[in-house]
Amino acid sequence: MGIIPFLRNEFNRRCNPTKLKEYLALSFPVVAVKLPAFERYSQFIYTAETHDEFLEKLAQAMTDDDRDLASRRRAAVADEDWNKVANAMAQMLACPEA
Repeated sequence: MGIIPFLRNEFNRRCNPTKLKEYLALSFPVVAVKLPAFERYSQFIYTAETHDEFLEKLAQAMTDDDRDLASRRRAAVADEDWNKVANAMAQMLACPEA
């Protein structure tokens, strides 16, 4: 199981958490604080807004054995890799592709 207990602050509202994609690539159930960066993946993860809700979601995730959902988690990030990130950065910097 993956856990992302970020504080709900301005810095984290603007984050792009690599750890979430790593957990999904491993098909782990993920429990995270509800933040904008996680909305795209909300159908694959457990999100919580309060401490108590986070604990409830942890309990749910610990019993998650949905193989179909595990496959969909992995598929959701299948095209996300460091080469894609590096190429996007190179384009942003107007450099030849890495």
